[in-house]
Amino acid sequence: MPNRSRHPAVVFALAFLPAIGACGDDAADAGDRDLVPVILDSVVGLVEPDELARLKASDDVILIDVRTEEEFSEGHIPGAWNMPIEDFDPASLPITEGRAIILYCRSANRSAKAAQMLSRAQGGKEVRHLAGGIKAWRNAGYQTTRSGE
Repeated sequence: MPNRSRHPAVVFALAFLPAIGACGDDAADAGDRDLVPVILDSVVGLVEPDELARLKASDDVILIDVRTEEEFSEGHIPGAWNMPIEDFDPASLPITEGRAIILYCRSANRSAKAAQMLSRAQGGKEVRHLAGGIKAWRNAGYQTTRSGE
């Protein structure tokens, strides 16, 4: 039976020879010519519970809860509006001169999606959502309220 691995080092070196040869001085210049501009269509940032509490205290924020109506009625951050992700429409949000819109949900998954949608609708303007969602808000010791309270 023939030995196929008689010269594995030579085969290995030959396999990577083209990549090694591309490491010369001209390689960086060639790579620069291949750069393609990337246009961000959305910018999504996070806000921690403590920062959100400060913003709420100064009345500089509009809070949008993107959980279901049932989840919202079971407990939400005081002052929040409910707009479930299934019905989320950035065009229906109020004009917010000088006030940030911050979105949240249970754990930050749905709010990240809504923040991306809102940022796109606003031409790439940064939109933030609550890191860790209402779970993080509660774990940080902040209060929630039920609908009708």
